Amino acid sequence: MTVSVITPVWNRADLTMSFLYANWSLYAARPEVEFVVVDNGSTDHTPIVMKQFKGIMGDRLTTHRNEVNRGFGGGHNQGAALAGGDVLIFLSNDVKPQGDYVTPILEALEEDLDALVGPEMLRHDTGWNVFDGKVIAYLAGHCVACRRDTWDFLGGWDERYFPCDYEDIDLSYGAFKCGFPLVEVSLPLVHLFGQSAQALDGGREAITMKSRAKFIEKWGLTV
Repeated sequence: MTVSVITPVWNRADLTMSFLYANWSLYAARPEVEFVVVDNGSTDHTPIVMKQFKGIMGDRLTTHRNEVNRGFGGGHNQGAALAGGDVLIFLSNDVKPQGDYVTPILEALEEDLDALVGPEMLRHDTGWNVFDGKVIAYLAGHCVACRRDTWDFLGGWDERYFPCDYEDIDLSYGAFKCGFPLVEVSLPLVHLFGQSAQALDGGREAITMKSRAKFIEKWGLTV
C-alpha cells in the first residue's frame, strides 16, 4: 500500500522547513511513503526550501509551483493529481508530527475502506457548522486521509471556496451524504491552528463568511 502526503503551502518557509524535516526523520526508511508539496505562489524563501529538500529526498518528494495562489482547494487538488499513492493524506504544513501517523491511518482504512479519516472530528457547534437547526459534524481540514478511489468518487476539494474555509465541512458533508463514514483516530500530531493561512487579503472572518454563503447555496441549507 503506497501513501502520498499532500501539502499545499503559501509562504511560511519556516513552517515548511520544519514540516519536511520532521516527516523525513520519520519516514526516510519507508519507501512506500512519498510527499507532494504545492507552492501556491509563495513570495518568501519557500522555493529555496523546496530545492533544498528535493536534493535530500529525491524522487520521494514531488514539488510544483504556482505563479499565483490557487487556494486551499486548488492546491490540494493539484497535489492529489500529482500523487501516486493508494492512500492520500492531506496534511497542512502547520502540523507538527510527534511520531508515526501513517500506520494508524492505514489501520483505520483497513477497518473501513470507504472512510474519511482524521485526528479531529468537530461534533459540536463551532459557530460555523449549524444549518437547518442541526450540527454538521466534520473532520478538520489540517489532516484528512482516504483511499484514492474514495477521493476520486467524492471529486476532491471544492475550489469554489477560494482562497479557503469550508472545504473541510463541505468534504465531510458530501461524504456523509454519500454514506461514507467519518472516522476520528488518535494521531501523534500537533496542529498550530491558523499558522499556514496568516495575512490573507480581506481578513479571515470576511473570507469565512463568504465561504459560508457559498456552502449554504450549494447544499440548499438555511441558518
